Amino acid sequence: QQEAATMKDRLPKMMCHVCKTSTTCHAIPMPYVTRYLVNELAAMNIKVTFDVEKISC
Repeated sequence: QQEAATMKDRLPKMMCHVCKTSTTCHAIPMPYVTRYLVNELAAMNIKVTFDVEKISC
């Protein structure tokens, strides 16, 4: 018997490159235009990095 895949199963698995775990890794909402800009800059060999930190609520 095969179960239907849930949406959570279809999302790509995120993993921290520093600690090699996925427990502290979260997606950050970002406008589509930001992704587009980063891709355009990458085409011109310009690397964009985002310096993020955890904000407590």
